[in-house]
Amino acid sequence: MKHLSDPEAKYTRAWFLNVVMTAIPNLSGDTADGSSIPTPAVMLKDHGRRVISIIIRKDEARNIKDVLEKHRDRATVYELLLDVLKRMHIEVKGTFLYNVRNYRYLARLCLKIPGDGEVVELPSRPSDAILLSILSDSPIYVKNELMEEFSIDMSEIPRQR
Repeated sequence: MKHLSDPEAKYTRAWFLNVVMTAIPNLSGDTADGSSIPTPAVMLKDHGRRVISIIIRKDEARNIKDVLEKHRDRATVYELLLDVLKRMHIEVKGTFLYNVRNYRYLARLCLKIPGDGEVVELPSRPSDAILLSILSDSPIYVKNELMEEFSIDMSEIPRQR
């Protein structure tokens, strides 16, 4: 497999916007009223006006909110992991969202190992890799094809009142 961080790979830099609640249509057939299911999503924005949303589980959304809001009396597992990586002089190089399979985004977390400078790419849940990138102030990249296919223009997002 070609390294995701390879300069030949085409990625768009994205920035974390927020975790929001979205409405997913209820397709289970349990209700006939066309109701929807509230579902959390991570919102990422490119350098222009495009936004891509990644559906996540409620516990993942809670983890992100907890870390970003810092309303707790102890470190999260993400902060612990980042502290361990720092103490081992392992640098978080970034998050790469590189594919969608079975309606799920696939991500890799890139780490630079001390000494020979080897870069390793670890499979990760997008929410975990994104959160570690946020905490380490490292970049988030979305493969161009994914950004083209799944993003929307910010002007198409209704403003909440």
